Amino acid sequence: MKKHGLKITRTWGILLGVAVGMASVAWAQSYSFRSVDLPGAAITDVNAINSAGAMVGVYNATNLDFTNPTGYSLIRGNFRGVNFPESTGTYADGINRSQEIVGVYVDTSGKEHGFLLKSGHYSSIDFPGAIQTTALMLNDAGTIVGGYDDGTRNHGFILQGGQYTTTDFPGAAGSFANSINNLGEIVGEYSMTDPYVGSSIQGYYELNGNFNTVDFPGAQDTEAEGLNSSGLIVGDYLDSSVVYHGFTLMGGNYASIDFPGAPSTRAYTINDSNQIVGFYTVADSSADVHGFLATPLAGPNRHASHPLQGGAGRR
Repeated sequence: MKKHGLKITRTWGILLGVAVGMASVAWAQSYSFRSVDLPGAAITDVNAINSAGAMVGVYNATNLDFTNPTGYSLIRGNFRGVNFPESTGTYADGINRSQEIVGVYVDTSGKEHGFLLKSGHYSSIDFPGAIQTTALMLNDAGTIVGGYDDGTRNHGFILQGGQYTTTDFPGAAGSFANSINNLGEIVGEYSMTDPYVGSSIQGYYELNGNFNTVDFPGAQDTEAEGLNSSGLIVGDYLDSSVVYHGFTLMGGNYASIDFPGAPSTRAYTINDSNQIVGFYTVADSSADVHGFLATPLAGPNRHASHPLQGGAGRR
């Protein structure tokens, strides 16, 4: 699940090939990485990027955690705060081509609600009967996905045309829907043992009610966080040393992606230009969090392939 993640302050002029994981890799992509930090903020996280390169995320001006955070948007170089009125904390989690933003706000009682920011107007998103709701991403058609807590477990949901629908990985104890692309494909995460999806996590890919597991080879946990309209999936996994890495998945081939020199990297969203955003930590402190933007360089790429299967098209 996207975690409750400006000014580009540093650029690494290097070409970093994606590190190969334990699965076979039939393609490779090189990236340039840039750190994204809100000037003066203690920590910054980038949660999403749309097809035009506009980003949203969250920061804390004073503390090295995301308690009582502030959301932001970064559009054509202009930073704007994203703050749900009278909330104690706001997380900006997703943005589409129309610059509509979804996320989560915390009310004065400590309860989480989803929200939509459209044409300057905030509206709450609450799954009917839920204790808490999180809105995590929306596509260009305005379809929103996220998760809700019914008091006993977490569920994923889809909000389309004002109608809420539950979407859960079959047989799971708990699950979330993390992202949706313009073809209606969804990625998320689930646990077969933990109703609140805090342990034994696996990712999933879903299309038209058909679910497939996303599980980085050898990982303790895998979280499928985002996907674009070419079917390229990104997310993060926890290795055997309890360290997080980002990953990409296309055509059944997994590859790790790590910010240069960082001990921990989490990848959250990929746009249709294959730009990836997320956050990384620095070597001297796991609490020292910075956002990043990874832009693909010239090199091999895969299109129109099923994310989990090589060769064949997705339609």
